[in-house]
Amino acid sequence: MLLTGDLVDDGDLEQQWQWFLGIPQKEFANVPFAPVVGNHEIEDHPNNNFYYHFNLPKSVGTSTEYGTVYSFEYGDALFMQINTQYEGEVDPYKADAGFKAQVDWLRSQVAKTDKKWKIVAMHKGAYSSGDNGDAESERVEFYRKYLIPVFDELGIDMVLEGHDHLYMRSHQMLANKAIKDGVVDGQGNVVNPKGSVYLMGNSAAAKFYKINPNIKDFFSVKNAQPNKKMFVDVQVTDSTLKFTSYTAAKNEPLAVYDQYSIKRTDGKPAKVENAKAELKNRSAVISWNAPASTSEPVRGYRIYEKNDKAGTNWSVYIPAVKGQSAYQYTVNNADPAKTYDFVIKAIGGRSNSDPVEVSTAANP
Repeated sequence: MLLTGDLVDDGDLEQQWQWFLGIPQKEFANVPFAPVVGNHEIEDHPNNNFYYHFNLPKSVGTSTEYGTVYSFEYGDALFMQINTQYEGEVDPYKADAGFKAQVDWLRSQVAKTDKKWKIVAMHKGAYSSGDNGDAESERVEFYRKYLIPVFDELGIDMVLEGHDHLYMRSHQMLANKAIKDGVVDGQGNVVNPKGSVYLMGNSAAAKFYKINPNIKDFFSVKNAQPNKKMFVDVQVTDSTLKFTSYTAAKNEPLAVYDQYSIKRTDGKPAKVENAKAELKNRSAVISWNAPASTSEPVRGYRIYEKNDKAGTNWSVYIPAVKGQSAYQYTVNNADPAKTYDFVIKAIGGRSNSDPVEVSTAANP
């Protein structure tokens, strides 16, 4: 079970946590629970009660509240939960340290994964037609300019949002533009779409928001308020990601409200070749060749250091250059007394190749 934030109204009041966890305790005790932190948990009185009530990683090096940034794997999917209490300003650019650290963490998680599907869950989203989308327009603009490009780079398939209690399913979004020319197969799957789909699943409680007419809606396929409690069933296989949204009104049977599914036929690219790493003065120089033969086109390369010796959650993305076969990347300010163990992966349309490991110990 995954909830996209605002589990309680006031996170510093223990009574509300007991209400939330106590009434459905039998149900919660029998399902994995993956909560996302919302503003109501920590905004008015910053605290770590979110962490104290769940079994979550305490810190992943992002300097955010305990337990509010973490990932888990489910089948062939990587889920990444982030803390949207951190943002910034567009002009001039200014970003909270917690925002920048979470971007580094997202990149590191995707660099390390071998999973096909990549899903981000967050409370405050970049696409909403609710009152918060209007009142927080500066945050929305910041996310669209500085967070959405990261999702595009990482090949995020689906983004789960909260905050505004509405139902919204977006078009496939790429570079903050709606992609409307998708190919649909005979089973209703959208095949190999570009960009990410954004989903706001309304509310599982009784608090519903109205659509704000001031919002310029260029992003949604379905944007409505059915005024019924809702939940979403998400299913992943090695080739498809499908979600079905249901209304769950009292004294009414469950009813399908919306469905969407993606099918991906792309695979992993071949591994990089002739890779090596060596220390030169106070720099670590990493070099490799593009795979000589690969059925999956390579759009770039990801590198990370296995033990965070190059920095907490350090990784780098190098775009592929048409016609170029030899690549090199230099990590500055390396410590000559350390051994660095780098991992290099080629990137296809979405998936990483198998890893190739290189160590500066092999080239003293």
